[in-house]
Amino acid sequence: MKSYLLVLFFVLSYNYSFAFNSYYYQGRKIDLKERNDKLVVVLNQYGKSKKSVENELKNVISAGSELKQSIDNIYVINYKQGEGDYIQRSDIAKLSYRSDLVKLVTPAYYSETRRFTIVCADEFIVKLKNGADKYKLDLLNERYGVITIGNIGNQNCFYLKTINGITKSSIQICDEYLHSGLFEYCEPNFIYPDCETLCYTPNDTRFGGQWNLLNTGQTVKSSSSSNGDVASFNGLAGSDMNLTQAWDYTLGSATVEIGVFDTGIDSTHPDLTANVLTGYDAVTNTYGVPYDSISFGHGTNCAGIIGAVTNNNLGVAGIAGGCRLRSYKIFTSTGSTSTVIQSRAFDSARTAGISIISCSWEANVNATLTTAINSCATSGRGGLGCIILFASGNDGRNAPSYPSYLDNVVSVGSSTPYDQKKAPGTGNQFRLGGNYGSDINGDVDCVAPTIVPTVDIQSTGGDNDSNGTAGNYSMIFGGTSASCANAAGVAALILSINTSQTREDVISSLLRGCDKIDNVEYDLKKTYGLWSDYMSYGRVNAYNSVRLAAGADVTPPSIGHLPVESGSSTYPTTFTAEIVETDGTPIDTSVYRPRIFYRTNKNNAGWSSFDSVYFYSEIGDDYYFQIPGLGWETQVQYYIKAKDSHGNTALFPSHAPDTTNLCYYAIGNIQSETQKVSSFSLPSTGTATSSNVTFSSFKILKTKVRMYIRHQANLVYKLILVNPNSNSSFNRKCIFANNGPFNFTTGITNATSVDSASQFWSEGTDPFTNGFYKPEYLFRGYNGLDAGGNWNILYYNNYDIYSGTADSIFITLYKTSGTLSACAKLDNPADSILYFTSTSSLDTLNFYLKNKGTSNLTVSAALFSGTYAGKYSLLSSLPGAIAPNDSGLFRVQCNPLAKPPGKNESTSDNVENATLDITTNDPSKGTFKVSLQSDSPLPVELSNFNASVNRNDIRLNWSTVSEINNKGFEVQKSLDNLNWQVLTFVNGNGTSNQINNYSYEEKNVATGKYKYRLRQIDFNGNFKYYNLANDVYIGIPNIFALQQNYPNPFNSSTTINFDLPVDSRVTLNIFDVTGRLVAELLNADVKAGYNTIKFNASNFASGVYFYSLTAVSGFNNFVANKRMVLIK
Repeated sequence: MKSYLLVLFFVLSYNYSFAFNSYYYQGRKIDLKERNDKLVVVLNQYGKSKKSVENELKNVISAGSELKQSIDNIYVINYKQGEGDYIQRSDIAKLSYRSDLVKLVTPAYYSETRRFTIVCADEFIVKLKNGADKYKLDLLNERYGVITIGNIGNQNCFYLKTINGITKSSIQICDEYLHSGLFEYCEPNFIYPDCETLCYTPNDTRFGGQWNLLNTGQTVKSSSSSNGDVASFNGLAGSDMNLTQAWDYTLGSATVEIGVFDTGIDSTHPDLTANVLTGYDAVTNTYGVPYDSISFGHGTNCAGIIGAVTNNNLGVAGIAGGCRLRSYKIFTSTGSTSTVIQSRAFDSARTAGISIISCSWEANVNATLTTAINSCATSGRGGLGCIILFASGNDGRNAPSYPSYLDNVVSVGSSTPYDQKKAPGTGNQFRLGGNYGSDINGDVDCVAPTIVPTVDIQSTGGDNDSNGTAGNYSMIFGGTSASCANAAGVAALILSINTSQTREDVISSLLRGCDKIDNVEYDLKKTYGLWSDYMSYGRVNAYNSVRLAAGADVTPPSIGHLPVESGSSTYPTTFTAEIVETDGTPIDTSVYRPRIFYRTNKNNAGWSSFDSVYFYSEIGDDYYFQIPGLGWETQVQYYIKAKDSHGNTALFPSHAPDTTNLCYYAIGNIQSETQKVSSFSLPSTGTATSSNVTFSSFKILKTKVRMYIRHQANLVYKLILVNPNSNSSFNRKCIFANNGPFNFTTGITNATSVDSASQFWSEGTDPFTNGFYKPEYLFRGYNGLDAGGNWNILYYNNYDIYSGTADSIFITLYKTSGTLSACAKLDNPADSILYFTSTSSLDTLNFYLKNKGTSNLTVSAALFSGTYAGKYSLLSSLPGAIAPNDSGLFRVQCNPLAKPPGKNESTSDNVENATLDITTNDPSKGTFKVSLQSDSPLPVELSNFNASVNRNDIRLNWSTVSEINNKGFEVQKSLDNLNWQVLTFVNGNGTSNQINNYSYEEKNVATGKYKYRLRQIDFNGNFKYYNLANDVYIGIPNIFALQQNYPNPFNSSTTINFDLPVDSRVTLNIFDVTGRLVAELLNADVKAGYNTIKFNASNFASGVYFYSLTAVSGFNNFVANKRMVLIK
């Protein structure tokens, strides 16, 4: 009985210590979750050998448990799955007898992210608030049996350890030390066993070549070495799907099954066999493991990308190597398929509960297949829905192919090792490009890498025809087939985080987690964030998406920005960027203010270091930035940086500050140079290259191509512009790719391709005559490159049918002329204001005119103008030539001008009394106006100025106590305090010594935040501004409402107002007294807010009418009716 009680005492004692499972970090309590599959044993240190200690411990702990040394006297016991809890308690009891050997027993913990293991043993760290309290620390150490090992970081931070025999763990003793109040922090010396904190990297022998999973800038292979392609090249580090970080959270769940709808799978391949389950042959309608034909290998290639066995020291790493694959064979041995075969496969997958389906093929539009796909997507997987992904197509033109564009599937385009859109010519492959963009049928959802390593049919056959094991893998499997498989593997990882997620949940995480890559504008706000015609929601990022699925936001905000074009203005360059959170909500600028980083190169003297400026204004999600004014022959590179409240950082372009594709523009005298490409034949198969045209050396600012082509069918060919840049990843841009119907045409006549066009080729009409069209891949990538050398046009006919002739093609490049210029600095109002604090006495101020240009700034005249011009004089002579980065002095004297301000007049209005007009050689600022301001008011005394809001009507009220020569008031409104709109003019009362009240009401104001001011104007033209003290807000209504029309009764025209608390689908109809619908005023999606509709009844007869509003949003369904009377 005594022994039993002793064991019980020790068990209770150790369980008591296990109650301390938290610590504090920066005032935040961090709770740690115990692991029941591990136990930590901390030994007393008496100098025994490692072998002796381990033998003793193994004799104590339960058989079958694994004992591993972590650090020094700390051991971790690993238990088999499902056995930990009971055996752990038994081992605690047995270890409690060995106080001669065991110092303490404590649990192992999961980290806060649960990605790795934490051990809290007998060492901890404290930081004193006051170094003078070191003696108090010594007293605590003596009380608790603790010794100081040394300092950490600084003299107030101490590394401590308990002595032999102390049974309290570091997490427990930290809690007691913290309560003393002496310390800034107390925390365990966390120990991380088994290399678990390293980002996961598999040992598959070909993993180093899988740039799609981890791109370090390594050498990658291309699938071509002709027509400008090179056999191998180096990518851009980071242009990958970030798999190694995602794998730290999941390698895939064995319960997630991926259907590969393709040619079959080589199920005996050593890198696949462990992951391949029974599949379905939709050709023969039989179950089994359909084998991939030696003639194809396509299904095996896709399966390898998705789910090759990972970390098996062999071949490639599958993205979701922990998941399972099922082959759904839909092609015969000769490569044929049919609607029935395809639809049968989807029906089988739906009933089998397949989780993910990868489809790298196209079909002709048909209802049977559409129905089968939609049914599988929406009701598969037991009603949770099946995630179906389709390749967007390989033509490289705008808009995805069928079935990829269907609403219930994910359409996947392609990206390159440089995070470019894979178009014909990019990624060192001229033949193929991923379809992109959208049309009335649907859109591409994301892009993913193409031309990547994967598994191939063993030995000969498939993508790699090499004999023996050399043929077991392909390093260059491409097209959107590869891209779709990449995205499907990531979708499987997302679902593996929580297999009860719906289809919508997985798709949301997949698309919201995408990286906004390349220097393209993400300008459309869609369901899952900002979307771009060229890049959709962006390139798949497995880490972002896996963490989103787990409820953790590691995805940075999205930045939508159209890069600045080059120009000749020496004024500051202003531009906007739309910046939103992953879920589409505004970012919190109180945490981090978005800013731009820019650098300049003046007259080719070399690039400066980066400077930065914060945004200067915001309206909704739009942020306004400004780069200072510059002189001609100045180049600028810039990028935008933003953070969210979680600290996630977004950059635009995404790889900034890497100079590969920074935003670029130049300031200068803009000119163009055009070269004509001579006529050449366009064959019915293969390629043709035009003769070269040569441009001189200059920096490219803009590119456009005008074409005259006779061809039998525009659908069958591609045209690629090739420039002389030595980097084959950047020197080719696809102009035109397989546009138009498959019928005879006359070709292209006087049609121009340019980035700034408003439409894509696919939106035009074949034959293409005149007009402007966007290229298939933006020419913007040429901007800033040297034009010098040979240019040509590459033609490729990928349909092996029909021919033509390129009669002439004109390549036009824009450049600066080489002329330098001055730039008078005018980056903010302070650069052009002289402020005299008082005009009641003589005052003299210095004004310095600064030159930020590339040549001398000269001044030929300086004159005063304005109402009080005669009160000012220039005491200094005109400055001589002002060199770049220097300034010239103007000494201005102000003679007594006005009485001190009255009691109701502000002294901060900065009245402009006159201007100093300086004549310069600045090409944009020939007359540089300096505003001469003071506190002296104009003769109107305002006593109050306020605003009131009724629904979406704003009423302004103001009063004066005296007026002299007052013509009246301009009422002005602004959203950004920069651009002011004149609303109306209210007449004044001339000269008056009595109180005068004024008002103005603005009706039907849209939801938003507004600033108002009055511009009081005298009869002699003098004026003064009075700003409303507070912003005026028009909010969003709380409830749905339909207002009575006004006027009512009415003659011909009336106004109908309605309120929406949420975005809704709205219909507004007019009925006569018989209930007959006589007019539909509205049938559209309407944003939340106060809304107004004008109804013109000029064609209607007099009488009683009814108007009916229906607003539908989710579960909200609002219906209201009102009566109105028309009297003519």
